[in-house]
Amino acid sequence: GGGGVPSSLQVHDLEFTGLQSDGASRAAAEIVRTGDGKLDEGMASLVELVFRAWNLSADRITRSGGDGRSSSASAAAAAAVPDDVIISPRLNSSDPAGRWEAKITRLRDSALVMVLRDTSERSRRFDAEKKYVSESTARAKDAEANRFTRHEVKNGLLSAIGLCDSFGDSLQRIMDLQQGIEAAKAAVARARDEAHLTIDAPDDVVPIVDPSTTVCLHELDRTLNEVLHMVLADAMAREIVHDIYEPRWEYADVLGCLSSHHHLREFQSMSLRFRFPIIVRPSSMPRIRCDIQLLSLIHRSAISNACKFGMKGGHVLTEVHFLKDDESSTSGVIEMRVTNLPGPNHNLLLEMGSVAERLVFSKGGALQNMLVKQGAVIKRKEESNGAWIVQKGASVMGGTCTMSFLPTKTEFVMRFPTDAAKKGDADNAGDDTPKERFKFPENTYGIAIDDSKIQRKLLDRFLQYAGIKKDRIIVHGKDAAEIEGFVDFVSDFLDQHPNDHIFIIADENLDCVLDDAHHTTVSGSMCIESIRKRVLPDQERRMLALVRSANDSANDVAIYNARAHGFLPKAPLRRDEIPNMISPLWEKRYPKALAKSLYVADEGYESDIIISRTDLRQAVVAIETIVAGLGEEELSKRWGMVWEKLHALKGDMLTFDSGEEVRQVVYLINSLRGRSLPPRFVVRWAEIRQLVEKAVNAD
Repeated sequence: GGGGVPSSLQVHDLEFTGLQSDGASRAAAEIVRTGDGKLDEGMASLVELVFRAWNLSADRITRSGGDGRSSSASAAAAAAVPDDVIISPRLNSSDPAGRWEAKITRLRDSALVMVLRDTSERSRRFDAEKKYVSESTARAKDAEANRFTRHEVKNGLLSAIGLCDSFGDSLQRIMDLQQGIEAAKAAVARARDEAHLTIDAPDDVVPIVDPSTTVCLHELDRTLNEVLHMVLADAMAREIVHDIYEPRWEYADVLGCLSSHHHLREFQSMSLRFRFPIIVRPSSMPRIRCDIQLLSLIHRSAISNACKFGMKGGHVLTEVHFLKDDESSTSGVIEMRVTNLPGPNHNLLLEMGSVAERLVFSKGGALQNMLVKQGAVIKRKEESNGAWIVQKGASVMGGTCTMSFLPTKTEFVMRFPTDAAKKGDADNAGDDTPKERFKFPENTYGIAIDDSKIQRKLLDRFLQYAGIKKDRIIVHGKDAAEIEGFVDFVSDFLDQHPNDHIFIIADENLDCVLDDAHHTTVSGSMCIESIRKRVLPDQERRMLALVRSANDSANDVAIYNARAHGFLPKAPLRRDEIPNMISPLWEKRYPKALAKSLYVADEGYESDIIISRTDLRQAVVAIETIVAGLGEEELSKRWGMVWEKLHALKGDMLTFDSGEEVRQVVYLINSLRGRSLPPRFVVRWAEIRQLVEKAVNAD
């Protein structure tokens, strides 16, 4: 042929006809046929390899000075050319992933030796090792990032949130003083008018608080909580990717958690809040056992896909159904549906059918890539793994998820098994009936240790909210002496108080500065372990010791539980949630049957840990300050903040009393429920305020 290949070259019973050196690609397949005329794909690949080898070696001889003819000079030139190695296409059609290596040696200008070797196994092993190294490196980096996120970032955000709470309390006290001054001025004015005397009104002794200050403080607190939620969700997603995430089960209010706009911040704005309605069935759904943080992540991703593949700017509806089992009144299945109207590329999605429904859960935005190949116009192309992570997250909760593209809508459906809290349980807040709430025994001391000044203040407040008296609270950690002497201090304290309970909270990472050039880190859980081993069994039974840490991975929690009596996660302080955090830990340590006196009914109960008349007055003043300081337009923009305060006021009223005024307040506040400012809100708030004041001032 034209390429200098001898015409007598034959391979078994195959014929090479019309050989051309420049037709070595698919032409090879057309010229290799078996005796009955059928194409042999394997031999076609072999012929193509021969073409490549022949041409490559001929080119190398030419570049080395050979002229392509049989001569001693050309043979010497060929011998001087080193061997070539070609990675061959597959020679076996039954093994698509197979790879071959051809080693070529040119003997002379009209002959070469080619040795084929199957390298499929070596190639697979190399790919597996490469994947292992890549995933191991990614897992190590993500683990380090998660540790930094859960410790440094989370601690900083929690400290900032705590400072906001402290600042808010200070503002509240100033506002209370202002209210007292206004009341005194009014009393002086009435006395002056009745007695016809000239009496000077008292001068203001406190600065006036601008209503916008309270609003800005609330916005700052909300922003910090949103950032905290974002970084924790990101850390959780990294653990889900590497299959090391352990679900954190709890009984939660699904509607309340999904309605909080932390996880919808990417889509949320004041003017678009109505775009994402949420409906639960039954409407009085009890608390459901789930991982609420993971459920929020799945919900956010479902809304993201609904916006991506559905109508731009359409209303994205979320429906949550609790489907009870026939044999049980509490067990069942949660079904969450997120739907949107068809989008601009909906016809292409319908044509793809089940392929689109499968690709939407693939890594790297495979569905969008397929749509682009089909001719779709996508303004913003995203390489996202969100749906893939969602599918893995659903399996973590023991459920499944699907994405369907129907003629009239796009629909995401997730189902997972669950059970509801029984009516009357502490975990069930579905009804408004008074319940038993946790209260520490009177002879309980609270001891805490933390190396951060801000965290020590927060722990002091935490113990007060938990119901321990101020004079029975001890917080250490201000210097190296207190940190290193903590074990001795607690041991001696137990000896000195033989009839008291001791509630201990120890931060896990206690940074101890020895001098300007040296510092060390003391483990709080190991301190507790040392205390438990050191004290007598009777003393250890009177002690409930918890480890408090921002690192809440499954491995870390297991270590804390082995060394101490339990784990207390770092989270923003919510006064009404603190007793519920401690209650299960106390019950586990001291069964409820042995500590029945530690539970009191909410109805008619007033203390520092539940609610007081002063707290109710402060809550009303806070809402009134916002309503009076903002116009209707601003109130409409800030309705989410106002509704949170109204909802908190309703909860306080339910724990305060159960009279007729309370029932009216609860009914009126429920009538204001919605995502936008209700009509005649100022008038309706005035009615609520009067009822609250009447209930608070009643004997």
